Amino acid sequence: MGKSARPPLHYPLDAHKNSPFISIAIQKLNKLPFLKLYYFIATFTILPIRLCIFIAAVIPLAFCAILATIGLKDKNPSHPQIVGWRKVLKNISWMLYRVVLFSYGVYSIKSKGKRTSTKNAPIFVVAPHTSIFFDMAPIYLNGGHPVASAHLLQIPVVGMLARLLDPVFLDRYDANSRKLAMNVVKERAKHAYLYRWKQVLFFPEGLCSNGDAFASFKAGAFVPGLPIQPITLKIKRHYQLNLTSWTHTGGQDYLCNYFQFCKPMQEIEVHYMDPYYPDEEEQNDPELFAYNVQRKMAEYRKIPANDYSLHDANCVCRAVCRNRFKHEVGMIGIEGLAWRHGSRTAYIKTTVFDAFIRIANYMYKRVELKKDLVIGDGSLDPSLTVKDISCFYGFKGSKYIHELMKTHQREFNKEEVLDWETRSLEKNFGSHVEMTSRQFCEIFTNVACGLEAAPTLVKKSVDKELLDKVAKILEKKINLVHDDVGDDYDLFDEGQALEVDSKVARAIGEAFTAYIGHDILARKRVAIIFDTFCLKTDSSDDGDHWATDYVAISKKLERVILQVPFYYALIKEKED
Repeated sequence: MGKSARPPLHYPLDAHKNSPFISIAIQKLNKLPFLKLYYFIATFTILPIRLCIFIAAVIPLAFCAILATIGLKDKNPSHPQIVGWRKVLKNISWMLYRVVLFSYGVYSIKSKGKRTSTKNAPIFVVAPHTSIFFDMAPIYLNGGHPVASAHLLQIPVVGMLARLLDPVFLDRYDANSRKLAMNVVKERAKHAYLYRWKQVLFFPEGLCSNGDAFASFKAGAFVPGLPIQPITLKIKRHYQLNLTSWTHTGGQDYLCNYFQFCKPMQEIEVHYMDPYYPDEEEQNDPELFAYNVQRKMAEYRKIPANDYSLHDANCVCRAVCRNRFKHEVGMIGIEGLAWRHGSRTAYIKTTVFDAFIRIANYMYKRVELKKDLVIGDGSLDPSLTVKDISCFYGFKGSKYIHELMKTHQREFNKEEVLDWETRSLEKNFGSHVEMTSRQFCEIFTNVACGLEAAPTLVKKSVDKELLDKVAKILEKKINLVHDDVGDDYDLFDEGQALEVDSKVARAIGEAFTAYIGHDILARKRVAIIFDTFCLKTDSSDDGDHWATDYVAISKKLERVILQVPFYYALIKEKED
């Protein structure tokens, strides 16, 4: 498929107006002492009763799901499987689901607008997606078959509850699975009347948001090019407090459920919008189709729409809940950044943004938490200079990295990059200029892709022949005494293995410093960098971190360069 005709990606930076992930309800609640008093009282009165009702409904619900799905093997059947006695159990399950909603204080589920037939629109698109329990309301009212993640099948009971709905299962990370799911959707639409299929239901955002802004719509629901009916849910808020949305910074595991159980009453409105019939251009361009539907729904709800995705949600969660940084620090616009450079979104998230977090914590003398905070409330807005970056990676002076960044600096196409002002640096920016997380990620990706040190959509990574050549040189420079890696090395002793792995990684770092030159790199700091990035990073690794032959050194060097492209520039200059 060629380039989409949809307008440029839009990543506004004002978190309080445009972020689908921000949750400041707890901060607002703290300013309302009478509500705090209410929730305190409700904890000892309403909450125990609601929990009893919830447990009394969930246990038989799980039992019905187990019985109704016994013997079902086909994940994506060509005809409905929940029929006959299974359907009776399914109907009982829906009654129990309504009791579950009642335990959350839901006394009313209203519908506005008219649900169209499967013949007119075989696909439902539901957004914004704020809660697992509440967002099943459209299916409760009129039926439907959701598109669900295949990993749910691995979760006991939950997978069986999902199968009660005859869903379309897919693995979002598997292209073949996504393609198969689209074929299933088309077949169900084609034979809807024959097999009595109801609409397939998509949550196109692919994440749980705060309901105050629409996140990016994925193209999956729009690839078949079939008519769709947009559905949007309105969950009534008391005192404008959003205490029920499962955002990525609001403590969805505990707090959301607590507030839902304690609320005196809750009302859900399911709004059925008019069916949307794609024109020929939209049928051939799912990205444009998705964009137009998202904007239409945003106009109906009178809330902003943007292109932030699950990748950005993960970055926001890490920035706020593990580092107490401001919300805006994680609002990178990863898919747009990856698209401009032809890079991979995973690389931007796990390497480029990771670099910003590591350097910021190093320079601000802070430590990243190992677990997410229950309530994400960050206040620090870190910025980095070239000097900070050089110091972190062990460069003596900032001139080299500064010149490298200026050499690979790109000019923005202002028509394609609407938020260019939040990403750009002056053409001849000084080494003292402070960079935001967006500016850092932009310039870091420029350097990595310019040096061909970053994995792209067409090539995996660096020149391995060059790394093998350098590894052979480092092999001769490594200085490890016998006591460092002794004969009693026990591969199965995790503590000892990590200790020896660290020594070997540091030795390779010191050899690399000697190879490049002690006038350029600081030996101790580079050794720490190698120690940080040489260790096992994925399940495909063979675990031979103690090995010091050139093959093992080359693998370690490749790992480090993936994280530190500036070292690759040094190698290229040294070998030219």
